[in-house]
Amino acid sequence: FYRVAVDNEYPYWAYGAQQDNSTVKIQARADGPGITERNWYEVGGGESGWIQPDPKNSDVVYAGSYDGLLTRYEHRTGQMRNITVWPDNPMGAGAEAMKYRFQWDFPIFLSPHDPNVLYAAGNVLFKSTNEGQSWQAISKDLTRDDKSKQGPSGGSITKDNTSVEYYCTIFTGAESPVKAGVIWAGSDDGRVHYTADGGKTWNNVTPKDLPEWSRINSIEASPFDAGTAYFAATKYQLDDFTPLLYKTTDYGKTWKRINNGIPANHFTRVIREDPNRRNLLFAGTEFGIYVSFNGGDNWQPAQLNLPVVPIT
Repeated sequence: FYRVAVDNEYPYWAYGAQQDNSTVKIQARADGPGITERNWYEVGGGESGWIQPDPKNSDVVYAGSYDGLLTRYEHRTGQMRNITVWPDNPMGAGAEAMKYRFQWDFPIFLSPHDPNVLYAAGNVLFKSTNEGQSWQAISKDLTRDDKSKQGPSGGSITKDNTSVEYYCTIFTGAESPVKAGVIWAGSDDGRVHYTADGGKTWNNVTPKDLPEWSRINSIEASPFDAGTAYFAATKYQLDDFTPLLYKTTDYGKTWKRINNGIPANHFTRVIREDPNRRNLLFAGTEFGIYVSFNGGDNWQPAQLNLPVVPIT
């Protein structure tokens, strides 16, 4: 599973995209002998995408995949509709030929202030207010836009241009639950931006000490303070397994590295703050889960009986 989402039902359902398989919506609790295939069904999209259930009606699900594919699925009617931001088939072409670059698992997220606002990210951030029927670009290119890393993939003999090799893309994003219009975005080539006005102006707030070419894997906008945010970054694809967790309390003017207590080779994929208890943080690493009770100053394992697996 790449990313997991949950809805507002009780008991809730969990959503995820499975590598080399379908997306699924799964009951978190079910009658009978455990949770089996009778307790889940597909929700559109594809093997790699982010998934967002509609908070007003969890029968409606937005799901992504590679090639920039984005669908709206409604379980009650069984209807699935293609709402791809830029409906172009990129198969066979390198990134240099594309108007927009969409990552293998490009970000899709809803506004916590207006359930009718849906965001999707390529190398720029897009916004829809009509369930994906139309889209508006609300940012500039929020990556390094390094042209040397946007050529055909696969070398001179065997091209591998399936559109999933694109670089210089937005890899994660989130809107502040505290203040509408405060949106954070992180790229796969090491850039962090935020806007305070819904996308009219953007600020590059990349930490000065962030190792070059780090991938911003997840961003967490604090549920308690609009100026506070966290991100987890990785460099394992460059043979660097250092955990990279950062925190800001002033809209990115300054950042603090917060990985004390996490082993030097447990590279970090995700960081989250508890929505009910301030400064209670969880970090997912390649080898398990960690918890901090003091805003990230110190971390300790929370593994218990969890197998040693990546926590994404």
